[in-house]
Amino acid sequence: MGVGALFECCRRGLQVPGQMAVVGFSDLAIAAACWPTLTTVRVQSRELGCRAGRQLLQRLGGPSEDAGRPAKVTDLGFEIIERESA
Repeated sequence: MGVGALFECCRRGLQVPGQMAVVGFSDLAIAAACWPTLTTVRVQSRELGCRAGRQLLQRLGGPSEDAGRPAKVTDLGFEIIERESA
């Protein structure tokens, strides 16, 4: 989405970051390869998916002592990868 926003800004003649700042999410490889390079938010996608999968399998295994309680919040953190677009 962020790269698409960069392309659209370019198509419309908007200067990035001068007139518009663009930030993406996930830090895909294209973020460092496009121009201007895309500032992104990097998350631990693999670990997030693994933990979600384990929790899902646990719930599918039957009721637990956590049944009926709000889900626990797990913060895996994030990192801002500063590049030219913002």
